[in-house]
Amino acid sequence: MSNRKLITIGLIAVACLGLAVIGRLLLSNGNARNSTDAPSEMVAALQTHFPDDWKAMQQQRQQASGNDAAIGAAFMNDKVADVARAPDSAILAIIAAETALAKQLQHDDPAACANYILAGPTDTHRYSQPAQVLLDRAAAQTVIAARQGIDAPKPRTVNQPAAIDRLQFAMRDQGVPSRLMDPDAARPLTADEQCQYGVHLYETLGTLPPAQAADIFVNLKFAQP
Repeated sequence: MSNRKLITIGLIAVACLGLAVIGRLLLSNGNARNSTDAPSEMVAALQTHFPDDWKAMQQQRQQASGNDAAIGAAFMNDKVADVARAPDSAILAIIAAETALAKQLQHDDPAACANYILAGPTDTHRYSQPAQVLLDRAAAQTVIAARQGIDAPKPRTVNQPAAIDRLQFAMRDQGVPSRLMDPDAARPLTADEQCQYGVHLYETLGTLPPAQAADIFVNLKFAQP
């Protein structure tokens, strides 16, 4: 698989952070079962920025017990276009949260990190507590971005190929190893290398001018034709 395809499949697959998984992992934390449960940043963001939607989601949960994943996914899928129009600052907050998450997963388990880069969160993997906190934070920042995209929309041009090219050039300028940028087709990247590539990708976004980084990230992850 070329890294051009890896970026496109990976980040787009992670779009809205795989809310089908996050819905199951975090949405139920809005009704903490005991005082030791950590509060969910995503739930707090929903309650603050989309109170009517949160009430509707709670009603749906009562009617469809155990279907948090589908309910969370439906909400976020409906907000993709709003996230794409969010101001640069809101997009940069998502990038920062996801960068921290990728690095945490690299520390925890390179294979899980590689899977996250390629396909987003999975409900088959047991994430560490620090990773769950960061997953929650990234989801919360996505919810906040959706609100800001509604209240203060910023028009963006949709051109995913150009965004990928800009990011590829920037990664080369940052000295990302050629092995990661142009792997031998006969020797695919290992899980550890895929993880390294993803971390380099996020780190490179952090070196770009804010408006450029936000535009590239939105085009890769949230832009709709």
